[in-house]
Formats: sequence, structure tokens, C-alpha cells
Amino acid sequence: MTLLINVPDDPTGEFAAWIPVLQRLDPARPVRLWPDTGPEDKVEYALTWRPEPGDLQRYKNLKAIFNLGAGVDALLKDTTLPPNVPLVRLVDE
Repeated sequence: MTLLINVPDDPTGEFAAWIPVLQRLDPARPVRLWPDTGPEDKVEYALTWRPEPGDLQRYKNLKAIFNLGAGVDALLKDTTLPPNVPLVRLVDE
């Protein structure tokens, strides 16, 4: 199943640079960069930063949403988030 990096605004390519690293860690797991999601039903994990409101509801097999920044306010305002999917805030030391 797929890991999706869902960052609509990545002007420096910072998050795109994560793809080869993540693929080396788990070569069997496809890693996609939004908006090239591949089959939506294959997306199990979303690493996200300020996703488009309502976008995450279309991934019916999500197991977890990882927020790639300190604030989760934008995500919590999205009333369409899948209700039973854990939201995880990542913290960088």
C-alpha cells in the first residue's frame, strides 16, 4: 500500500526530496507526491502539510495522517477528515 506525501505547496522541493529516502527505507512501499496520488484506494498513510481542505477524505483506506509541521490547526478545521484515522504530529528536535 502507498505512502502519500500530501503537500500542495512545496516550492523548494523539500518534501519531494524525501521520496528516495523513504523508498530506501521500505522499497516495497510505493511513495507518491501529491497531486500524483496513484490509485486513491491504495493510499494508507498520508504525510501532510496544509493539505487542500477536503482532500484527505477521498483516501478510503487511510490508516494514519502524519502532520509535517508544528501546528495541526489547519487539519483540525477540516470537517471532512476521516473520523477514525489517527492524526499524528511529527516533531523535529
